[in-house]
Amino acid sequence: SINSTTCDTINAKNKNSWFVIPSTYATNIAWQGKCPGAGGLGSGTETPSTYSDLSAQKGNYAMVVRNVAWDANGTTPELNKQTALPDDYYCHNTPSSIANRSSGELSLDTAFVSRPVKLNGYYKYSLDSQDADEKATVEVSVLNGSTVIATGSAQLGAASDYIPFSVALSYSNTALKAESIKIMIKSSNRTEGNIKTSNHLSKYEASSYGAILTVDNLTFSYKK
Repeated sequence: SINSTTCDTINAKNKNSWFVIPSTYATNIAWQGKCPGAGGLGSGTETPSTYSDLSAQKGNYAMVVRNVAWDANGTTPELNKQTALPDDYYCHNTPSSIANRSSGELSLDTAFVSRPVKLNGYYKYSLDSQDADEKATVEVSVLNGSTVIATGSAQLGAASDYIPFSVALSYSNTALKAESIKIMIKSSNRTEGNIKTSNHLSKYEASSYGAILTVDNLTFSYKK
């Protein structure tokens, strides 16, 4: 994944959730936001919606790949706490700017000695409200050494619940044997400068993210 870039907890100068954010994670993630409350009032913990109620299509977990805003040198918003109500004790400001917006990437690369004709899987995909035509992408390559002998790609549209998808592979070289396979799954077909994210600010969450792809149960089909 590109978490080492979007969620660089080692080198980022400002380790704030607006600027350091995972773009890829498993649906069995365990994470909670904490609110200190005012004088103990209104305090508590909660898992934000983007990390909660996540489910696999089948099995123990699936993978979430999403568009995120991140900034290794981000400036923390000016502190502005609302304390009139005991459950409203957090900063209500958002950053004036976040430098980068990137699609999440899930890269699978492994030794593989067979020649599939199709990649199959299941996905669901929620869009950011600012981009109703965005698509997720899946790209597959079969290689012999560094030589690509087959490729395939597909774009995935919005889906509120798991639906199947497939990527047909076309072989340009039938003489060479397969030695490895690469699968690249991205949460957007947009270029870096055209990716949209929305700010999510609540008692337990402060981050900016966009379209969210969840993918599960990848399999291959072969000629009969």
